[in-house]
Amino acid sequence: MKSQREYIQDSSSCPCCDDGNVEGGFVEIDGAGAFQNVGCMNCGFSWTDNYKLIGFHFERSDIPEIVEGPDFEPSDAEEREQHRLQIEAEEAARLDPYPDIAEQLTRHLSPEEKKARR
Repeated sequence: MKSQREYIQDSSSCPCCDDGNVEGGFVEIDGAGAFQNVGCMNCGFSWTDNYKLIGFHFERSDIPEIVEGPDFEPSDAEEREQHRLQIEAEEAARLDPYPDIAEQLTRHLSPEEKKARR
């Protein structure tokens, strides 16, 4: 049987028999983590993969472009909020070494659900 470290390095096969014929259920999100029940079609072993949210990837096309200069001051609360979110997202994208993980874990969520998780 693979150790947890070995399985994390290569989770494409069963940790028990090392066969690649595995099937996973739905990924369930719980706070900043997620889990997925997985089973081996070869030996019948079952386990749960656990995921931890470590960042997010920001799609710039999701918000209107905000032009910013040295004297930029948003005129209303909605513009200020969009500006704040853009600044946070740009900073997070700059620091995020794994940009696609959050999208994979939250792709099934509606925009409202994604916004509520912020």
